[in-house]
Amino acid sequence: MKLLVFAHRPPPLHGQSYMVGEMLDGFARRPELGVQCVHVDARVSSDLANVGKAGLAKLVRLARNVRFARRQQRQEKCDAFYYIPAPGQRNPLYRDWLALPWLRSAFPREIFHWHSSGLGTWLREQARPWERRLSGRILGDHALSLVHSPASDPGLADLRPRRVLSVPNGIPDPRAVIGVPERSPVRGRLLFLGLCCREKGLFDALATVALLNRQMPGTYHLDVGGGFPDAATRTEFEECVAQPELRGAVTYHGFVNPTEKARLWAAADAFVFPTFYGPESMPLVLLEAMAWSVPIVTTRWRALPDFLPANYPGVVPPHEPAAVAAAVREVIALAPGASLRRHFEAEFTLERHLEKLAAACRSVLTL
Repeated sequence: MKLLVFAHRPPPLHGQSYMVGEMLDGFARRPELGVQCVHVDARVSSDLANVGKAGLAKLVRLARNVRFARRQQRQEKCDAFYYIPAPGQRNPLYRDWLALPWLRSAFPREIFHWHSSGLGTWLREQARPWERRLSGRILGDHALSLVHSPASDPGLADLRPRRVLSVPNGIPDPRAVIGVPERSPVRGRLLFLGLCCREKGLFDALATVALLNRQMPGTYHLDVGGGFPDAATRTEFEECVAQPELRGAVTYHGFVNPTEKARLWAAADAFVFPTFYGPESMPLVLLEAMAWSVPIVTTRWRALPDFLPANYPGVVPPHEPAAVAAAVREVIALAPGASLRRHFEAEFTLERHLEKLAAACRSVLTL
């Protein structure tokens, strides 16, 4: 099949754009999967800080991208177009209202890939009635929805997809790509990677380290990697780590390149990711932790428990640093790294993901 991909690859770099890049490169590398991509770079944000914000320049870029996609369709006669809809946030949703009527009228079928979850539930529970009705008209009755897990967004059913298929993410094995030495974890060395914001669990991770060190002074240290969404959050972080109970117990590494990140994974005794981020769907850092055999502590949030082995012990409620601290001690004692590695190899390799994604995309031809 021929698929027009209306999405952007890095930059800016985040999980969604990274997976788009892997899809485009993977389908080009493996023609036997049967999906030929025509790519329209739908980028409207210049950097991570700009993602999700409104602006006139973004509207101009969006209009230009939609016109180019329609022109490409006249030339290429694609079987469907691929689009990543908004999470439960107004500015990105309004972007979809502007773009999708023009795109859907030009293509026979549409594939919506929900890399960010929560729009359906947000429309049910928080949207204004007119937003719910308009979203139903513009996004409703689409051919195919791709989700990471059936539990990702129960409200998605309200948008009446004709078919819903589950396609978990997959990543290249970082051990093979980077080729650094095997893990040599340092006792009490914890790791947080991702967008450094409250909703991703950064401040709960800091509270966890403070709590652990009150119980066992000087034992635990937190490495933090990633960027801040704004200056206010960075200032709050710096003030927090300067407090006596965290002074000297936290190291901020900023954005880390693959080699630096591998060193952090190799030294980590556990990965702490107590997220309650609204659009969270399937964070790639969980897959990285599994690939590196690092014990994980994360939250019972969205579909996150679905991606871990059955009855995995390191899953706790959101907003509970005491529960995170107890889980850190438990997973370090149990050392589940080998089973997490096997789970990654069985379920979340890039090649397995590409095969499932290609089969799901091709299935739209029967609708």
